[in-house]
Amino acid sequence: MPGLLPARLALAARLLAAEGPRSLVERWRDRRRDEARSRRFTLADTATPLPPGARSPTLWFLPFPMQRRRGGAAIQLLVRLEERAATEPVAVLQRLGDRFRCELWGRGVERPLALEWLRELPDAAAAPAFLDDSAGPILSEAARWVGATRLHFESLVDLPLTLPIALRERGLPFGLSAHDFALFCLRPHLIEEPSGHFCDFSADPSRCGRCLAASWSLRPGFQEERRAVARRLLALADRVEFPSESTRREHLRLFPELTPERTRVIPPHSLVEGTPHRTVEHPPRRIAFAGAVHRHKGALEFESVVRRLEAQQPGRYRWHVFGGGDPALLGRLRRLPRTRVHGYFRAGSLPERLVAAEIDLVLLPSIWPEAHCLVLDECAAAGVPVVAFALGALGERVLAGGLGEVVDPGAGADGIADRIASLG
Repeated sequence: MPGLLPARLALAARLLAAEGPRSLVERWRDRRRDEARSRRFTLADTATPLPPGARSPTLWFLPFPMQRRRGGAAIQLLVRLEERAATEPVAVLQRLGDRFRCELWGRGVERPLALEWLRELPDAAAAPAFLDDSAGPILSEAARWVGATRLHFESLVDLPLTLPIALRERGLPFGLSAHDFALFCLRPHLIEEPSGHFCDFSADPSRCGRCLAASWSLRPGFQEERRAVARRLLALADRVEFPSESTRREHLRLFPELTPERTRVIPPHSLVEGTPHRTVEHPPRRIAFAGAVHRHKGALEFESVVRRLEAQQPGRYRWHVFGGGDPALLGRLRRLPRTRVHGYFRAGSLPERLVAAEIDLVLLPSIWPEAHCLVLDECAAAGVPVVAFALGALGERVLAGGLGEVVDPGAGADGIADRIASLG
């Protein structure tokens, strides 16, 4: 594809500047692993019928690539389907950059198969709710090819909420997984613009309109109409799955149409095992931010904590950042005093990195109600306590598991800094 090599080189240069050489190597390795997995599949066509034993009763749909380096919902679906593939055929339709790709593999499938459809790239200025009207016919065709009688939408980010409804009317029942709050808002992490703060599930039409207008040109009443569609969608779903009780509870509160008996909590599989015991130094000296470096993950809160504690007690702490993300934010963190940015890490490899760097404490200052937080599992496996806000599943899990301490979200970065100082 013309221009692809220069674009990749430019991206590599940005990543190298933001995250460092080791991060670039780790990203390249995960990309190679994803490409090797893709090459396992033989491209097929719908003219070749599948034997009965190779048909998958459910077709999973993921509106982004199922790649390890994407983490989150993508890697969890990959882990989940690989486990199911040991006992039955599994099928997943992914939305890639310029095409849709349906993959079929597992018990009863002689060799892994794939079917692809080209897609037109959407208008970059369009509202995300209307990005993929093309997905409906492709989902129907993919379901026929793999013999599926049911769909499962692993995420609804950047999809029209009318899509599952339309397919249900064509005779395909569906289930959903909610890894965030995309059903409630176009901003799945509920970070209000332009303030950059958690909106606390705002249902104020004027406030929501101002927030969405910061990114999209939407007609008046759009958010209210979209939430009405979401209520209908949840009333029709045969099952809705959540990664935590916290996220399930919030959805039941926000959407009375969702009856409890149609919901199920399926905690993500931890990518690490065991909890090694090691003595944690108190007061902490080596403190890390871990996870994707984004605003909703608390990157700016971490920056504020570092600046305050370095001003109060210069030289007392050493700061580390484990994770890739927003290059601009990574650049800001790299310029902080006594701070080392390690960059991207392969999912499941964080424990060994925390131990190697002798980290005493990890900050997980997410400012939205996380649905689970896989990074917390990796911190626990390394035996490193965390400090997080008492918000969402992350806050609840820290308390329930005795994995560290929580801070009132209203106290912000100052509250975290005070808690760290109190540990000394």
